[in-house]
Amino acid sequence: MDVSDEEVLMSVNPDPRILLYPRLRKSPFFHASRQHGVAMYSVYNHTYHPRHYGDPVEEYWALVNGVTLWDVGVERQIEITGPDAFEFTNMLVPRDLSKCAVGQCK
Repeated sequence: MDVSDEEVLMSVNPDPRILLYPRLRKSPFFHASRQHGVAMYSVYNHTYHPRHYGDPVEEYWALVNGVTLWDVGVERQIEITGPDAFEFTNMLVPRDLSKCAVGQCK
């Protein structure tokens, strides 16, 4: 039996949701994102990651012209050690780390 493209498209859910699942972590900011009206999550690094809070175009202009808050709880810290650790790390990032003081964040 042949199925037309139109029939296939009609069966696609246009708004799938993410199940709150116990095997996925919640960042320290998970409940705050809920209180501030998160509209959609993705899963990043085995953690729920809020993706947007409404109209993505409005969020873009808020980022360009104002300020936005981001949940960075999905990011992980790593430690790079060894005799060439600084030179290696300096090749990984776009900034010159020799201009970054110890304890300073860029």
